[in-house]
Amino acid sequence: MDARCIAFVWDNFGPLHIDRCEAVARHFGGKAQVLAIELFAKSELYSWEKPKPQNITKITLFDEGGWGTIGTLKLARSIAAAVRQAGCETVFLSHYDKTAILIAAILLRASGVSLFTMGCSKYDDAPRRPVREMIKRQFYRPYHGGIGSDDRSTDYMRYLGLPPARVFGGYNTVHQQRIRDLAAANQNSSPEFSERSFLVVARLIHEKNFPTLFRAYADYCGKAELPRRLKIAGDGPLESELRRQALDLGVADRIDWLGFVQSREVAPLMRDALCLILPSVSETFGNVVPEALAVDLPIIISRQCGAADRLVVHGKSGFVFDPRDTGTLTGLLLRIGSDEANWHMLRNESREIAPRGDTAVFAQSVARLIED
Repeated sequence: MDARCIAFVWDNFGPLHIDRCEAVARHFGGKAQVLAIELFAKSELYSWEKPKPQNITKITLFDEGGWGTIGTLKLARSIAAAVRQAGCETVFLSHYDKTAILIAAILLRASGVSLFTMGCSKYDDAPRRPVREMIKRQFYRPYHGGIGSDDRSTDYMRYLGLPPARVFGGYNTVHQQRIRDLAAANQNSSPEFSERSFLVVARLIHEKNFPTLFRAYADYCGKAELPRRLKIAGDGPLESELRRQALDLGVADRIDWLGFVQSREVAPLMRDALCLILPSVSETFGNVVPEALAVDLPIIISRQCGAADRLVVHGKSGFVFDPRDTGTLTGLLLRIGSDEANWHMLRNESREIAPRGDTAVFAQSVARLIED
C-alpha cells in the first residue's frame, strides 16, 4: 500500500485515544503517517493525564476553550485546514452530532477526502424520536463508513444510513499490553481470593446507577458471612448524595471512596480486585471493561452497556444483569464472592476473551475501511 496520511479527530485525547492511534501506526508499520487532531487542550469531563505519543503526530487546535466557546465555523474551518495542511487523504471524525463536525465533514468530503465516523451510540441508549432520527441521518450523509463498538452500536450506524458493508466494530478498545504493564509495576504479590474487594470505576452520575448497586451491596452485606469491601474509583456531582445513601443503608464503613483515579492507578486496582461492577442504566459502552479483561478480571455488567454485547459472556467471563433488578445483583455478588473455583474459571475465560477488546481490532477496522 502506498504511503498515506490518516487523521483521527477527537475533542480531547486521553490514554485510550492515543492507544487507538498508536495501534493504527503499528498496523501499517511505517507505510502511513498517523495524525492525531485534538480540538481542545482540556477535557470538559475528565482530568486524565496526557500520554506522550510515540509513533504518531499529535496537534492541538485550541489551547483554550471548548465546544461552547469556540465558534462553530471557526472550529470547522480549523479542522479542515489542519487536514489539508498535513495532506491527509483519510479522516476519521468523532462527535458526528456536533454542527462544527458536520460542516468540517462537508468541507472535507467536497475536497475529495475519504471520510469515516467513529462512535459508540446505540439505539437503546435513550428514547428515540422519528424526527430527531431523520435529522441524524443528514448528519451521517458525508461519511463513507464508520467504526462502532460492535453489535448494537454498528447496527445503529447502519440504521442511520451508513453503507452496511462499510461499518466495522472495535471502536472502544485499549492497548491491553499497556494495561498489563501498568498492573505489573510495583507488584509484590497478589492478594488471596478472600482479601479481594468489589471494584467500581465510574463517574458519580445518575447513569451509573449507584443507588441500585448500594441497595444490592447492603443486601449482600446482610447475607454474606464475611462481606467484602466495595471500592469506588471516580468522582462526580452525586458524591454527597451517594455518601448519604451509603450511610442510611448502613454500609458507609465498608465503602472506600478513592476519587478520580488515573489510568496508571486503575490498572493495579483491577489487578487486585475480585471483580469489576458496571451497573449502568444508560451506557454506550463502558471503556473500563476491556481494561479489566486485560488483567483477567471478571465483570458484573448491566445489559444496557455496549460492552455486554461481546466482551462479557454470561457465566463465562462474568455476568450480565438487568440494571433494575436489585435481587439479581445481590445474588451475583454473593455468588462471585463465595466460590473461589468458579472465580478462577471466570478469570481464565476473561483472559481468552480479552483480545476482542484490544486496539489491534480497531486498527484492523481502519485498514478494512481504507483498503476496501
